[in-house]
Amino acid sequence: MTPSACWPVIAPTFNGRHIAEYFLNQSVAGHITEVPDPGGSGLTVLRFEVLNTDVFPLTPTADPRAQLLSPHLLTAGSEWWYKGAFWLPEGFPTSGLEWCQFVQFFGAPFEGSSPWLLKSQESPGVLMWQRRADYAFDQPWVGPPISSLIGKWTDFLVHLKFAEAGWVEMWINGNPITFFNPATSYNPNKEAETQKLLMRTNDPGVNDAGPNSVILQLYHKLNVPKTPVIVYHKPLQIGRTRGSVGG
Repeated sequence: MTPSACWPVIAPTFNGRHIAEYFLNQSVAGHITEVPDPGGSGLTVLRFEVLNTDVFPLTPTADPRAQLLSPHLLTAGSEWWYKGAFWLPEGFPTSGLEWCQFVQFFGAPFEGSSPWLLKSQESPGVLMWQRRADYAFDQPWVGPPISSLIGKWTDFLVHLKFAEAGWVEMWINGNPITFFNPATSYNPNKEAETQKLLMRTNDPGVNDAGPNSVILQLYHKLNVPKTPVIVYHKPLQIGRTRGSVGG
């Protein structure tokens, strides 16, 4: 008997292989496209392109962005897994780009930044997660130099409880993240090292007015010296179990 005959295959709740499958596309027309994998797998991926002119009213903000929002799956008290990957091509700016976000979850009223995100930060030139002012802009995770990520896929896997008494677990390229590693993290509140970070993921007045989406992005600080900025994303998968997203 084959394994598939013994156990049912659990599909993800959302598998965003095509642009049309996302709940909302917030980008200038033609700046998110379906293209062959730059890594040569033969699969189709999503190419995001942003110019300094990709701002309000063409996109939602005064800083340039292109983004795809998943359906509104994250509801109060719910628990989810989501998985994706991004590719920074040759020419991705390692200087002159103060910050650039690749993925986050968020929802109305969209006050400030989201509870969880992955972004590049020019100073100190790394991939990181930085939290909001109510956490003193601490950095639960500081990752590898952005220069080391160019020309390859960077995979992320997140396990999240969406609640005021919520939590976050995270894997990068299959490796579990220990938050607040004292060697790398800015930790003004002296949080203990942990692989399951207890925190407000559903925050009154910030992102709790309705269900939240997971968002694939290319969103950066205005006035990058050289544009367009380009990032590729693999399809976003969201499910109730790790197995459903292939984690």
